[in-house]
Amino acid sequence: MRGIQTWALRLLPALMMTGSGLAQEYAIESIGFLPIHEPSASGEFTVQGNLVPLSGDALRGEAFALEGTFQTLVVGPVGPTESVFNGGFEDSAGMFTPDADGTQVLAIPPTGINLLPFGDAEGLVGGDGTVAVEIPGWTLSGPLTVTRWNLPDGWPLNTDPGPPDRGVNFFSGGPDGDLNTATTRIVLPVAVAAIDAGLVPIEMSGWFGGYLGQADTASMQATFLDASGAVIETFAMGAPTPGQRLNQTGMVFDSATRVVPAGAREVEVVLEMRRQGRFGWNDGYADNLRLVLGDFTTVILPGWSLLGDEVLWCSNTNALGLRSPYGELFLDLTGTRDTPPYGGVTQTIATTPQQSYELRFALGTHQDLAAFRGPITVEVSAGSVTNTFTLAPDATSEGNVWQTFSMPFTASASSTVLSIRGIDSAGGAYIGLDQVAVVPAGDIEPPPLSITLPAGPFNVVEVQLRFPSVSGLRYRLQRVNALTQAAWEDLSGTERVGDGAQVSLSVPIPPGVGAQFYRLKVDR
Repeated sequence: MRGIQTWALRLLPALMMTGSGLAQEYAIESIGFLPIHEPSASGEFTVQGNLVPLSGDALRGEAFALEGTFQTLVVGPVGPTESVFNGGFEDSAGMFTPDADGTQVLAIPPTGINLLPFGDAEGLVGGDGTVAVEIPGWTLSGPLTVTRWNLPDGWPLNTDPGPPDRGVNFFSGGPDGDLNTATTRIVLPVAVAAIDAGLVPIEMSGWFGGYLGQADTASMQATFLDASGAVIETFAMGAPTPGQRLNQTGMVFDSATRVVPAGAREVEVVLEMRRQGRFGWNDGYADNLRLVLGDFTTVILPGWSLLGDEVLWCSNTNALGLRSPYGELFLDLTGTRDTPPYGGVTQTIATTPQQSYELRFALGTHQDLAAFRGPITVEVSAGSVTNTFTLAPDATSEGNVWQTFSMPFTASASSTVLSIRGIDSAGGAYIGLDQVAVVPAGDIEPPPLSITLPAGPFNVVEVQLRFPSVSGLRYRLQRVNALTQAAWEDLSGTERVGDGAQVSLSVPIPPGVGAQFYRLKVDR
């Protein structure tokens, strides 16, 4: 059904008597790939195809699938001022409800970022191994401290085994104590749906060692905790023996990777310095401690990943007045920052080498509010092809203004990376994105049809049909009495040439007829 979207007016079996005689009650039934819809109480609804990711078997669909969980997060600066905010509400089944204003921040999980504050011991005033040093974000037990590299009298030197990027400081056990520790607890900055689905890898690593042939050593362990603080799982590393470091003063590297267990909401990390002798210095040493989240597929927009810091996921119920004609959900690429650099989305789809395709999408502004006005510009890439596109509403435009765009590209491989990133906004605070699709060149994407019927029992005289147009495409409404007929009839006065704007048609319904089937035919 390429380029054709079909719907039908069919008589319901029940007929109603009114004061003016026999009234016919109609329902809308869609044909082919479209689901069945009944008129709402307002008499208005939109007929669309399934909302699916572009990846997989289908090459077309909106960027914003309705399936999945919309759990989202915003991650602030890491380190001692790290902050994590979760918006909206999540029910027991893991389904997300947006905030009351109908908008929600989507942000990239902080993959590859060290979650341990001052894990490399830098940015602190290191001492000579005897001076207590506060380590922000950590709770200390015993005289564990921060010491400078290259001190005299046997302390670790830059020429001793250790991290290649050792910096100025390292952690040492202190002047006394059999077991000295530093403990930090971190809220896992990841959507809980991703954790509970087993999608989030986490890696812990560091350099651990001691002094010459002494058995003093350092180790680190991580314990996953549930929402109540109960222990789920613990893993540890380090604690090298003198033989493992060849009886040399210095440190050796160790690391371990796990999948964050289902139910985990926090992780507690403990650095331990153990003295094996009864007296003297605790000569456990450690440096470059890291706890990082590995890459994983986002479950926020199924099939898609985010570019930049964040974008804003919106529904048409938002209190800002932002609306999309393409269903209920859309994105604002400016996020909440409202200053460049803006965010975007990316996805890798299956393609056929040397096949020509079109990447299609819609951009939107809101001309009634200065902060949301155009022109707006996005950068669009498909494989090696990159272009910028600008929506520039004219001075008389009012309200929400949307326009569709397309970019041709030829696939050079069996997969192609797509990306759409916000570049510029005159108002600074809004770059609307919706209706992203990829189709083989020459194929025409059927537009969503918004249909308005009179509410309640009625004699149908006409229905109102609206759809977004693509510049240069020709639209014709056709009718047939039965789908078994081959001859579709063009309805006089319904032909339109698209200019990128919304098209409205009044469709007269002949009185006293049986089933009538209509289709919107789209040609180049």
